Amino acid sequence: MIQYSKSFLTCTRLVPLILQLYSILALNHEHDSNNPTPLSYGADISFPHHHRKLSTNYAWLPHNMDPKHHPTPAKYKDMPIQPLGDRQTFYENFLESCEKFYNEKKGQGLCASTEENRLQMSLKQPPSMQNYTDIGFKKIRTPDKVWKILQEFWENNKSKMYNNPEVWGKGNTYTNNWESTSYMISVENTQLRGGGEGIKAEIWNAARQTISEWTNQELTECSLYGIRIYTNGSILAPHVDRLPLVSSAIVNVAQDVDEPWPLEVIGHDGKAYNVTMEPGTYISRCSRKKLHSSLHWGNVSYTFYRIIFSYRGYGTL
Repeated sequence: MIQYSKSFLTCTRLVPLILQLYSILALNHEHDSNNPTPLSYGADISFPHHHRKLSTNYAWLPHNMDPKHHPTPAKYKDMPIQPLGDRQTFYENFLESCEKFYNEKKGQGLCASTEENRLQMSLKQPPSMQNYTDIGFKKIRTPDKVWKILQEFWENNKSKMYNNPEVWGKGNTYTNNWESTSYMISVENTQLRGGGEGIKAEIWNAARQTISEWTNQELTECSLYGIRIYTNGSILAPHVDRLPLVSSAIVNVAQDVDEPWPLEVIGHDGKAYNVTMEPGTYISRCSRKKLHSSLHWGNVSYTFYRIIFSYRGYGTL
């Protein structure tokens, strides 16, 4: 029998913790559409994208740390490496908290059925959609005209940010709204200063050219609600947007954070990109084809104020 020293055993116990810390730090690293996250992974690693079972083939397991001396066990054959730690338990706790809040039996209520619909849509819709761009998203500074309109509306109405909590519907698992309430400063609200159909048209018109040139498509407006406030602990589950949306833009209007809250996008190459957003960041994305999410990675405090506006296409430029 091989005898290991206490220092060796201590080091081996620390490896999983060190790798998990590295994972969190790497996810908070600045990325753009040309540079995938240093932790290269794809779907069903950070959170269920297509299937409920996530990889448990942890990077710190012996066959991954020292494959020369430790053959890969059969159960890990063809299973992608899991560099982010125990995300399966994280997900199971997420779904269980929904079922507990709505007093549903495990796997038998609206929480479970909404999850199944989300996964099926994420699995089946993207392959039937046309690619309009190389990678599926692009991060830029918000065009000046768009930023001016949004900043004016935000400054005039931010004191009312917590007046309108969003109602997501029973069992809706696209966010963990039962734990972390989101709020909406609606641009459609005529009771707000500058609110109404006029500002919606201004935003759509000011942003259209940038997205149209990126997708090479003639675009017409589709949806625009307002500035959504994501509070501490919020999870935005991976999803694709409904048809007929072609492309949409997310603008980070403001934030109050200890650390970044990345937007995770699965690119056309199948890799996850974690894109950090500061105030003034503008991310265009092919939202009906590209899975996107914002997940809770650690015990950090954050509040984000984001607006999303979407377009549908009617022809090539």
